[in-house]
Amino acid sequence: MKITDDVYALNSTKGNYAYLILREKNVLVDTGRPGQGKSILDEIKSMNINPEDIKKILITHHDVDHIGNASLLQQATGATLWASKEDKPYINGDVNRPGIKGLLSFFMRVKKPDIMESRELCNEIRRFTWDFEFRTNETVSATPQDKDKAKSLMETATTQIQKASLFT
Repeated sequence: MKITDDVYALNSTKGNYAYLILREKNVLVDTGRPGQGKSILDEIKSMNINPEDIKKILITHHDVDHIGNASLLQQATGATLWASKEDKPYINGDVNRPGIKGLLSFFMRVKKPDIMESRELCNEIRRFTWDFEFRTNETVSATPQDKDKAKSLMETATTQIQKASLFT
C-alpha cells in the first residue's frame, strides 16, 4: 500500500506492518512475524526492487511481530540492522521478555540477527509507526482525516530517518 511517494506499507505482513522506504539507499522498517520473510522478499521483488538494494533495516521495537524475520532479511539483503539500545538485548535473546510477550517470544522462536547497531532514532520512529498503524488499521473505522494524519506522520518519520543519515 503506497503511503507517500517513497513509503510503502507491505501487504505481505497483514496483521502487523513492515514499511519500505525507497530512497538512494532503501530502508526496511520492521520485519514482520516469523514465517513472513519469504512473502516480504517476494513483495519487494514484485515492486521491481532487488532485495540487495535494501541497505538498512530499522527495528522500531523488539516485539516478535517486528523482529520475526530480521535475521533472514538481513542475510537476504546484506543490510545493516538498526535498533534502539533498549531493545537490542531482547532482540539478541540476552534478556527474556516478561509476561505474555515472553510466552509469545518463546513459542514463536526468532533467530538472532548477525550484526546490530544501536540508534536512538528507533524510539522516535516507533511513535510514528504505532500512530500510523492505529489510524489505518482495517478493523478501525479510519476517517479520511485519520488517513491524512497517518500520511503526515509517515512523512515526518521519513524526515527523521533522513536526519539520522539512515539513507546515506
